[in-house]
Amino acid sequence: MAAIELKRVTDHATCPVCLQLYKCPKVLPCQHSYCQECLIKLEKDKKITCPECRKIAEVPAKGVKDFPTNFTLTHLIDDFFLRWQDRGTVNCEVCVEKDLVTSFCSLFMCQTCQTFHKRSRDTHQHVIVYLEEPSQLKVAQPQRTLPNCPDHDLELKFYCDTCERLVCVYCTMNEHAQHSHGAIKKMAAKHREQLKKTTAPLNDMITKLSQAHDNITGTKKRVLQQHKTVDKDIDQFFDNVIQKVQQQRQQLKQELHNKVSGKVKLLTTQLEEVECVKAHVVSVNELASEVEESCDDEMLSGEKQLVHRIYEVTDTYYKTYLVPKEIDSSYFIPCDPKPFPQFGHVHTKEYSPQCEADIPVVVQSKLVEFTIITKDVKGIPLTSGGGVVKVKLDSGRGNIQSVTVKDSNNGRYTGSFNTELGGHHQLSVTIGGQHIKGSPLSFIASRDYSKLSRSNKVINDNGKMGQPRGVAFSSDHHWAVAEINNDCVYIFNEQDQLVRKIGSCGDGAGQFNGPRGVSFDDDNFLYVVDGDNHRVQKFDLTGHYILQFGRLGSNDKELNCPFGITVHHNKVYIADRRNHRISVYQTDGTYCFSFGSRGSGPGQFQYPFNVAVTPDNTLLVADSQGNCIQSFQLDGAFIHRVGTKGSDKGQLNAPSSITVDPNGYILVTEYYNHRVSIFDKKFNYICSFGSKGTGNNQFSYPCGIAIAPNGSVYISDDDNKRIIIY
Repeated sequence: MAAIELKRVTDHATCPVCLQLYKCPKVLPCQHSYCQECLIKLEKDKKITCPECRKIAEVPAKGVKDFPTNFTLTHLIDDFFLRWQDRGTVNCEVCVEKDLVTSFCSLFMCQTCQTFHKRSRDTHQHVIVYLEEPSQLKVAQPQRTLPNCPDHDLELKFYCDTCERLVCVYCTMNEHAQHSHGAIKKMAAKHREQLKKTTAPLNDMITKLSQAHDNITGTKKRVLQQHKTVDKDIDQFFDNVIQKVQQQRQQLKQELHNKVSGKVKLLTTQLEEVECVKAHVVSVNELASEVEESCDDEMLSGEKQLVHRIYEVTDTYYKTYLVPKEIDSSYFIPCDPKPFPQFGHVHTKEYSPQCEADIPVVVQSKLVEFTIITKDVKGIPLTSGGGVVKVKLDSGRGNIQSVTVKDSNNGRYTGSFNTELGGHHQLSVTIGGQHIKGSPLSFIASRDYSKLSRSNKVINDNGKMGQPRGVAFSSDHHWAVAEINNDCVYIFNEQDQLVRKIGSCGDGAGQFNGPRGVSFDDDNFLYVVDGDNHRVQKFDLTGHYILQFGRLGSNDKELNCPFGITVHHNKVYIADRRNHRISVYQTDGTYCFSFGSRGSGPGQFQYPFNVAVTPDNTLLVADSQGNCIQSFQLDGAFIHRVGTKGSDKGQLNAPSSITVDPNGYILVTEYYNHRVSIFDKKFNYICSFGSKGTGNNQFSYPCGIAIAPNGSVYISDDDNKRIIIY
């Protein structure tokens, strides 16, 4: 048993380069490990080509030593030798002398056998573990000590989140002073929780992959069973046919064999793919468990590579088909043998899960048409019709309706439906009883914004409201409006009843000087743009002041008359108006980055007024004097720019605020056109409503807009001193 156990250690703990037990093993980004000295020898032009996978790794600035240490391997060796010390006496397993052992290579050997083993032509290159080396007998201690900082020779007791590395106390006071860092135990607990969230989907993936494996295996078995059944039917039929048609029978049997072989081959290939993906996910999940259970510094050192592998297997998982690519249906269709026609055909259903349906943007109460494209098992579109296509619409509220489907007889089918209900729906599409790719397909039926012609409610605090600006909703249905004239923020409940006012005129904590924008984060904390104090303040819903960030200026961490704001995934995006840029902070007030400059080119701004984030994580900026809407990735990378100055359809005149509904529709208030313009998620113009005035459906310099959880649209009508609700 000792030999088997040590063999297991050497199998996993032998460096592929030097063929010796690892000495200070380092992990490359590709997750393969090698001795530190071996990597130094492999380094060329600050790059290392992995001997196993051939991927190229950039060597860290401080050299090979800065690659993460594979503590799992070192502990594997340490753990065995600690247990080896407790075994007591072990005798040589090679010779008859039974001397005390000094080394191991498949068997325990004494000093004499070890010498012959090293001199033998057949075994001189074997990996020998020398059991009497002090470095191997004393590799582990009851209490682990943290490594020392290579720069300051102090114990690495802290972890820098910004640089993703262990640091010493001197580092935290100097080059990492402005970074996010903390004690190892605290940071490890934080990252362990993050790691749990990252690895949470893995078990579900394993379950679904197992189910897919069983489903595909069952389909493969039924295909083979039906093969036997159809084969028997053919035999029974042709037993009654004279010898003249024997050749045709053999031809038909060969046709059946070819088609079923194709099915079995496809299912076998798919089964192998699912098994491979499952093995990868299981492997990563097991590795995640080991990392989670490891000590703090090890977990932090291995976390980045682990998360990278998790993202890789997750991406592979979502690209893997989890339903059989074939249908288990084959049968024989006999013909009347008089006067000796073609006696029959072998038929199998050729539709595959790769069939697709293209669902357009769905608008409540409007007819929707969509196309279903049928494909064969190889993913090639079919050119003939006749399939059994069934489509059902489920609103999730107890009513399921059938959908009209028209066969175009060219491999395409047209479905049409009309839903009176808004919100989330699911469309189930089956062909031959099998769901197509993505079915049931989920979508959101958006409201018909062209019918937003009359408001049904006006809020003005009994005539006391001054000039309302930004509007925002919390997840618990409260809503806030920044009121610049009275230097305060109004908080309303779901019934639009005023519950409190926050703030007063001033520059102290909790006071405002020209509040313009408001936004809530996922935890319902309120962020207020304090424009003329050039800062942002954070409150809870009771109005309790928490923190502030920003000051007058144009450098990092500085703002100049900020206007609009939105909070998304713990990031605060601010329209830094007079700096002509977007500034980004964390919700704890930590500065992240800024992007943009003054100008009229792509990615440049002229007094940006507001920001919003779409459901697909695109950042939209209402550029006031640029008279356009620009879209960016969340890291500030420019994507698109639309809009020209004017009052015609699709044109803009000083867009002052912007919001996006769950289906991606974009609503923009226009300060000088005194209206609201609406675009779809591809920036196609839908409609506009409003004109200058004080009556119903009229505005005077609107500059705030938000969509309530129930779909109502709230617009701050600045000069009319009111909030209008549609």
